[in-house]
Amino acid sequence: MSDRAVLAMIQSFLGGSTSSEEVLLFQELARRLILSGLAINSSGTISVTIPVFTESALSLSDVTTNNVTSTQHGFAPKSPGDATQFLNGGATPGWSVPSVADSAVTFTDITTGDVTSTKHGYTPKTPADTTKFLRGGATADWAVPPVTTDVTLMSSDVTTNDVTSTKHGFAPKSPGSAAQFLNGAATPAFATIKSYDVVPATVTLTDGATPALDASLGRHFRLAAAGDRTIAVPTNAVAGMKITLEHFASGGARTLALNTGAGGFRYGTDITALSQTASGKTDYIGCIYNATDSFWDVIAYSKGY
Repeated sequence: MSDRAVLAMIQSFLGGSTSSEEVLLFQELARRLILSGLAINSSGTISVTIPVFTESALSLSDVTTNNVTSTQHGFAPKSPGDATQFLNGGATPGWSVPSVADSAVTFTDITTGDVTSTKHGYTPKTPADTTKFLRGGATADWAVPPVTTDVTLMSSDVTTNDVTSTKHGFAPKSPGSAAQFLNGAATPAFATIKSYDVVPATVTLTDGATPALDASLGRHFRLAAAGDRTIAVPTNAVAGMKITLEHFASGGARTLALNTGAGGFRYGTDITALSQTASGKTDYIGCIYNATDSFWDVIAYSKGY
């Protein structure tokens, strides 16, 4: 458009004559409109031509010049190819794995995210009761375990799972007697502990004319005899109890006799008496207590050791 045409158009807009300054001003305005892509025809109509950009015209290479920042709009940075990372909102946004600090988690009294049988979740708040434990129902909750009945723990009078020498198991039920203790048999049972089962193996008798013998003190009794002796009637005998007498002849040949009075010793047809023990030698006499007849039966006799 010529300057004359522009002047005529401006005068038409302003409705008459104009000053030279106004003409210059509008001329400059017209030029700038034309340079910016606007078209003005002779009738004064302004038309705008807007450029159209297609995706094919964009260069989406690995550049960061026009990436989004906290000060300008822009492109998202390229994906890291990792589904665990997300675009953060930093001054220069980047891809990272989100982290949640304890301080960012609200642990209020809500149950929205509590664990159930269909999903993972939070543990419900504690009831402040040490007798309760978390049970695994459809909706987990705190409850007192029902362990006091035979329904949950078979502690009734059964022996199926009792301990034996081949497997671990339950102790048999108590006999209600403080004098009995559980023994270590193949099938353990409660029994009265006899003192001679737990005392030292050899009991030394005090030498004298009639040495006293307390059967509850042990099973093996030794006498170093400095003369001829007679063993007194043993005390604290128990049915079936077995003892061994060890007779050592000290300082010369010695003869040992056994008291055959009530509760004392009794010989049979195989062993009818004891003979003298040679000096410096030891003889052994084995006896078992017959509670029916109240005698210590002499069942073994061995000499000359």
